[in-house]
Amino acid sequence: MSRKSMKWIGGIILVWFVSAAVGPCTITHKFGPYFGKVVDETGQPIEGALVLKAFYTIRLGGLTHNFVEALETVTDRNGEFHLAPYRAWVFRFPDQWDPIESISIFKPGYRVYSMRYIRSNEYLTIEIPRLRTREDQIKNLREMIYPNIPREKLKNFLEFEKKARREIGLTQ
Repeated sequence: MSRKSMKWIGGIILVWFVSAAVGPCTITHKFGPYFGKVVDETGQPIEGALVLKAFYTIRLGGLTHNFVEALETVTDRNGEFHLAPYRAWVFRFPDQWDPIESISIFKPGYRVYSMRYIRSNEYLTIEIPRLRTREDQIKNLREMIYPNIPREKLKNFLEFEKKARREIGLTQ
């Protein structure tokens, strides 16, 4: 057998071993679409509310959550939002996709909304009440959480938070 043939066969074997070792460590899942409408306590649509969907993997029976990706969108003038289907994949072993899907909604002057157990491909109508007092707005800002999501993935969310702080006089 020629030296060139041996290198070619060796290359094929190497690719096969790497694929066999790496393949099981890569997990993928298609999420979404997610869509719905955000309204206030009177049923009026809320335009310009930020909708945040984060994707996580879990390990050790759900004891650890690992961030994968976050998607943001803003409601239109009818209060409606749409997050297109998203294919997520990650190189993590022995993680699995977190089956508990959640979504967060925020607009300055309204209560932060976090919902767990949302389903994809199901129209949601979500009511978020207007906050009437400055104290309620300050308390609301303290309750805002975005667990394990890197700041660079929260650009719009952090801008909304800054705007809310300015509106109630917490920052310039």
